[in-house]
Amino acid sequence: MFVLFLILKVLLYLLIFIFGIILVFLIIPFEYYISSKIDERIDVDITLLFFKKIIKVMVKHDDTKEIFLLKIMGLRIIRKEIRSPDIKIEKEEIEKNNKKSKKKSNFNIKDYIEREFINDLINYFKDIIRIIKPKTVKVNGFYGFEDPSLTGMLCGIIPLISNLIPKSDINLQPVFDDEIIEIECDLHGKISLLAAIIKTLKFVFKKNSRQKIFKKA
Repeated sequence: MFVLFLILKVLLYLLIFIFGIILVFLIIPFEYYISSKIDERIDVDITLLFFKKIIKVMVKHDDTKEIFLLKIMGLRIIRKEIRSPDIKIEKEEIEKNNKKSKKKSNFNIKDYIEREFINDLINYFKDIIRIIKPKTVKVNGFYGFEDPSLTGMLCGIIPLISNLIPKSDINLQPVFDDEIIEIECDLHGKISLLAAIIKTLKFVFKKNSRQKIFKKA
């Protein structure tokens, strides 16, 4: 009985210790560097620096693999590479799957163009910008959608976003006669995860936002 009590006590202290570490990582702001390129594929490099570069976490993603790297005081502790399965699908089968997905999907961005929801989204975006404290934001590239009206809507929203982000350099050119995505993005700043999580939960579970976000297709 005494041994069981001792084991439970040790487990309790261990859980409190783990919870404390998680809480510290959530509360204390950390630096982030994000570099991404979006075209026919998506490449993303993320670097997180905790406690003034004592702990460094790096994540690299492309279409073929993900690499996770953890360094403490410059020493590599973990390096893990996960390769995506090499699956080849014939062109006819891809086109067939695309047609099926278009038939099944009832997603329409125009359903989200509602004044209250847009205002909530802008206010949420302002809160997140204050929390993540971006020092530099650089975005360059071209974008165009199959529906030119969507390209036009985004063309009107991008300047608003640029005004909300301090020290931003956003240069995105709309293409109305072609479907194209070629974007390069670089971000650097600081973020408090706990504050970002709280703001996100408040936005997501607000009645009007919840109805939009969790709307059934």
